[in-house]
Amino acid sequence: MSLDTAHTNLKALLLGDAGLTNWANTHFAKTLTAVDGNVPVKSLDTGNLPVIVFEIDDGDSAGQATGGKRQLFRFGWKLALMWHEEDRAKAFTQRKQLPELLAKAVMVNNTLSGAVGGAWLDDFDPDRGVNHPRHVFRTTIRAEMNVNA
Repeated sequence: MSLDTAHTNLKALLLGDAGLTNWANTHFAKTLTAVDGNVPVKSLDTGNLPVIVFEIDDGDSAGQATGGKRQLFRFGWKLALMWHEEDRAKAFTQRKQLPELLAKAVMVNNTLSGAVGGAWLDDFDPDRGVNHPRHVFRTTIRAEMNVNA
């Protein structure tokens, strides 16, 4: 198992998820796209939204197997869903739909096709319209992964 494979599989899972795809199509008549690596909110052109920005989060050791041949890590991704919406009420509706959609998307394949032992939606932080008319919904997806010698 590798972080690279886990990342590739998480990105494919979220971009291919029916619920998230429907969310983007319903509200923006567009498909959801992805950007790897943290970017300033204002650096993305409105025409490229909605987008999921992926960044690696901190990790920690969950233990080492006897003999030092295997180590378990907990780590995560910081995600930011960004979109443009002029109507504040519509943006509120869009924000409140995301926690359930993201949790369900990850639960569909919580091993990320065998890349991790398990993955889950850990937290979320809507921007509450602070960046209006751009909107940012931050979340963390956490996972556990064994690394074998």
